[in-house]
Amino acid sequence: MYNYDIFSQICKYLTNKEKINLTAITTATNDFKYKLNYVDQVTHEKICKLSFYDNFESISINGSYEKFPKNVKNIVISCYPACNVYAASPHFSIPIATTHLTLYQFTQEWIQSKTINIESIKRKIPNTITHLTFNGDFNENIHGCIPNSVTHLRFGEHFNHSIEGCLPVSVTHLSIDNRYYMFASALPSHVTHFELGNGCAKLKISADDIANSDLFIRKCEKYFTWHQLWSLRVYYAYVKKYVQSVQELTLRYNMDDL
Repeated sequence: MYNYDIFSQICKYLTNKEKINLTAITTATNDFKYKLNYVDQVTHEKICKLSFYDNFESISINGSYEKFPKNVKNIVISCYPACNVYAASPHFSIPIATTHLTLYQFTQEWIQSKTINIESIKRKIPNTITHLTFNGDFNENIHGCIPNSVTHLRFGEHFNHSIEGCLPVSVTHLSIDNRYYMFASALPSHVTHFELGNGCAKLKISADDIANSDLFIRKCEKYFTWHQLWSLRVYYAYVKKYVQSVQELTLRYNMDDL
């Protein structure tokens, strides 16, 4: 007789595939796969016909699908040229278990109709979402799209619409590409953590260093080339007046495109 509690503890250290393979060793453990949660991100196409479909917690999905696992916590909805994300269908429903949502838009100039229809999808974003990301080529007006449950908001490198009046007071962490030039006024006081750029490495800068240009550049000297530092000085003068309430600024680099 196999003890599920012990079995599930072992499975915490395994990948999705390893968990499934382990449950297949006996008929008794085979039933465990319906109890386990599968946390590694997987494409929807690989799991949509599985009998334990609802146990997957992180999926990437093509926009043409309307069904999601009931217990999914992290959803990445990708829209490539062959799809049209239109959420007006009554069958399109993001589960209330979901806390992380990414809308990834890929477009080409000659396929303008294949886009994320933000007007239809914004009414389907539940108030359980805490981390919301608009990524890829996404560049739509996001007014009225952000639920008041969102604390972490990220935009991709092509986003260039105004965010003024669009951020609920719940948003404390904001991330925007360093090429964003649509600031109309200072960030609201509830935004305490601000990220610039889309690189993998991060350099954190305190409020004191943000307030003083010399401290700001000195903090960056060991990480950036002379040309990048010159560009940072120019960009710093632009950004400083908009981040007055920020307690911590994070530069994400490589920032070769500054």
